Amino acid sequence: MSAIVFPDTELADNVSLRLVVPADAPEIFVVVDRNRAYLAEWLAWLPHTQGAEDIVPFIAGARDEIARGMSVPCVIRRAQRIVGFISLHHLDRMHHCAEVGYWLAQEATGRGIVTSAARALIAYGIATLGLHRIELVAAVANARSRHVAERLGMTEEATLRDRLYLNGRFHDAVLYALLAD
Repeated sequence: MSAIVFPDTELADNVSLRLVVPADAPEIFVVVDRNRAYLAEWLAWLPHTQGAEDIVPFIAGARDEIARGMSVPCVIRRAQRIVGFISLHHLDRMHHCAEVGYWLAQEATGRGIVTSAARALIAYGIATLGLHRIELVAAVANARSRHVAERLGMTEEATLRDRLYLNGRFHDAVLYALLAD
């Protein structure tokens, strides 16, 4: 598979997307650490992220997936500062599908940033990568993520029992999907 080539993308309200790079580790950690209490409910990896050095292997893996054409991992920036992360991952070129996932700093929520970032990434996945199906998995109780899926026009397809393991317990999740046509 060929490497992902995702152009820096400007969205409305001084928001932009670009592929994650190794130099982003310190800034990502600062945002994650400042929003730890807010993000902790839905991010399984958060307890294992205690310093910027814990972000480095994640970015190295993300860069490897970019090179192998397996993922489109992007930082979300507002006014040139990182406020979140979004990716198309689990790219399955044979079946033309992928999953979208994201997180956003609390101070950046409520502005439509994740929805517009997801729209841009989904459009890229369909137009450039030839994807037919984009999925989003959200915990049943994660109302914010479920609203994002609904704003994107995704269809709720199933409830997946005990799909997510967060904070020491299993959670049911909702599977949403959007088809290219």
